[in-house]
Amino acid sequence: MQFSLMTAVMLAIAAGSLLFLAYATFGPLWLGMGMVVTSVCIVPRNLLGASPADYGHAGVAGAHPRLTTYALVFAIIAVVIVGFRVRGTLSTWTTAFLFFMTAGMALWWNANSEQWAGYWQYALVPLGWLAGTAFGSATDTNGRSGQTLAGWIAFLVGVQLSVSLFQFLGIPVFTPDAFTAEVVGARVNGTLSHPTTLGKVLLLAIVLVLPLTRSTNARTRWLANASIIGSLPLFVLSGGRANLLAVGILLVAWVMMLPSEQAITLRKMIAPALFVGAVSSLGMLKRRFQEDPFGENRIHFMQVAFGQIVRRPLAGTGPNAYVSTVGQYDALTAEGWPVHNTPLLAVGELGIVGAGILFTPIVLVTVHAWRAKNRHDTSGTYAKAYLASTPGIFIIAMTGWGMLNGEVLGFWFFVTAFVSVKLANRTTLGKCAGDDNHAIRTKTLQTVKVA
Repeated sequence: MQFSLMTAVMLAIAAGSLLFLAYATFGPLWLGMGMVVTSVCIVPRNLLGASPADYGHAGVAGAHPRLTTYALVFAIIAVVIVGFRVRGTLSTWTTAFLFFMTAGMALWWNANSEQWAGYWQYALVPLGWLAGTAFGSATDTNGRSGQTLAGWIAFLVGVQLSVSLFQFLGIPVFTPDAFTAEVVGARVNGTLSHPTTLGKVLLLAIVLVLPLTRSTNARTRWLANASIIGSLPLFVLSGGRANLLAVGILLVAWVMMLPSEQAITLRKMIAPALFVGAVSSLGMLKRRFQEDPFGENRIHFMQVAFGQIVRRPLAGTGPNAYVSTVGQYDALTAEGWPVHNTPLLAVGELGIVGAGILFTPIVLVTVHAWRAKNRHDTSGTYAKAYLASTPGIFIIAMTGWGMLNGEVLGFWFFVTAFVSVKLANRTTLGKCAGDDNHAIRTKTLQTVKVA
C-alpha cells in the first residue's frame, strides 16, 4: 500500500510537471484541447473505483462509482471555467437535468452504488456542455486556434488508424476484455473499449473538423481533410453497420448542402473515397448480417423496454439500473443486454421527464442549426455540418445504446455545445475558403444559452 501510494504521488508530480510545461510552451487552449481529445478519444480509462463487479456489468456505467480520465478532465475544465471566469455557460436544460438527477437520487430512486455510478455518468452531460461552450467560444475556424483543433483531431485519427492496422494484422495491442473480444471477433477497436465506440467517437470528431475544411488557413484545411479521409478505413475495419451508414450520410449530406462551386473539390475527393469504402466493406457487412440478419433480439429488447416504461413511466428504474431491474423478469436482459435504443434506454432509466430534459438541448441545437443553414458565415458552415450528422446519429441512437455509455455521452454533449456557440457566432467568411489573403472580420464571440 505504501509503495502504491508513493507511486501514485510520483506519477501525479510527473504528470503535473508535463502539463505545466505544455501550458507554458503551447498555451492553455492547446493544452485544453489536447486533454479533451486524449482523455475522451484516445485513452478513456478508469483511474479509481474499478472493481471485479464491473466485469460483465451491463449499463451506462460500472457497478460502482469510478473516476475516469475523461470525467477528471471535464471536471478540471469546469473548475478552471468557474475559477478563472473563462467564457463558457451551462444551458438552462443541462442545469435542469443536473437538478433532476440530484432530486431523483434523493427522493425516488434507491441511490445504491450502481445508481450512483449512473449518476456520475450522466453528470458528464452538464460537464461536457460547459467545456464545449468554452472551447467553441475560444476557437476561430480561420485562426491559429482552428489549426490547433484540426491538429489534435488529425493526431487522434493517426493514433487510431495506426493501432487499428496493428490489430487488423493480428498484433495484440489495446485488446478489449475477454467478453467483448468474443462478441466482436476480428473487428478492430483502436485504443477504445469496443469497435462501435471507435466509430461513434470518430463520427463526433468529424462534426468538429468538417467546418475546418472551409477555413481560410491552408494548413487547417489540409489537416481537416486528412483527418476525414484517414478516418474512413476505421469505419470499415471496426464493423459497425450503423456507424458506417452514418458517416456515409454525413459526408454526402455535407457535400449536397455546400454551394456547388465550393463542393467541386470535395466531390472529387469524397465520392471515390466513399465508393472504395463501400466496396471494401461488403465482406464485413455480409458477415454482420449473417450474424444478426433481421435483428430479432433487438425487437425483443424493444418490446421488453416498452413494458418496463409502462410500469414506471415517470420514475424509471434509476440511472444505470435498467439491466438489474428488467433482468428480474426477462432472462435475455439478465444476461447483460440493455435495450438497443438510446431514447428507450434513457426513458427506461430516467423516466419520460428525465429523458425529455436530457435530449432537449440536442433537439434545440438541431432546430437552431436548421434555421442557420443558409447563412454565408461560420455559423452557417457549422449548421450544415451538424445537420449533416443528425440523420446518422439518429440511426445510431435508434439501433444501439452506446451514445449514453462511457466517454461517448460527454463527448456528444461537448460537440453539441461547441456547435451551439458557433451557431450564435456570426463570423464573416472570405469569398473563397482557399483565399488566405482575404480579410476576415470577426465579431465578438458569444456563448449561446439554450433556453
